[in-house]
Amino acid sequence: MKKHLFLLSSIVLLVLSSCSNNCCTKPQNVIYLIGDGMGFGAVSSLLLSMEEETGFEQAPVIGLSETCSANNYVTDSPAGGTALATGHKTNNSTLGQLPDGTPLESITTKAKNKNYGTGIVVTCYVQHATPAAFYANVESRSDNDGICDDFTKRDYDVMLGGGLRYFKQYYEKRNKDYNKELAALGYSRHTDLSKLGSIPSEGKVLG
Repeated sequence: MKKHLFLLSSIVLLVLSSCSNNCCTKPQNVIYLIGDGMGFGAVSSLLLSMEEETGFEQAPVIGLSETCSANNYVTDSPAGGTALATGHKTNNSTLGQLPDGTPLESITTKAKNKNYGTGIVVTCYVQHATPAAFYANVESRSDNDGICDDFTKRDYDVMLGGGLRYFKQYYEKRNKDYNKELAALGYSRHTDLSKLGSIPSEGKVLG
């Protein structure tokens, strides 16, 4: 995966915290952070090189996730993202579907179908392999049109990141105005990062 940090907010996960004395309350929101290259080697290097306690050591619960692809021990962003988003292995370069083409439902889509607020916030473009694994079902990560098409079907509440040019290309090929089409999906589009804090909480946001 590229060196990006992916933030997926308000999705339903089973989150465990330190509950030995039944002190826990039900979480109101869940933020799923995905860091690039977070294998044992990278994490061990961090722990060995830091003088102060790291976030890993502060976590009350730590689990392991196997993200190797179905056809290779060395995973790539699409297969790794699919494993993280759906709990299933797939072939390298494939997004959100099994090797035989069977589409998979991501944890974000499951949450949306249960009327939870959902969002994806990235420091790359939103059609990038890792975030796309949470909403797209395509054979190739290079299928930007297919990824954009799947995005239009998901109805997530917040989508922040780059990739406007891919939406433009997607709609221009269909002789449609991307501003009107995105507005028809219920999104207010914003391009000024400094003004995100003033966006009304009601309605869907594409930034």
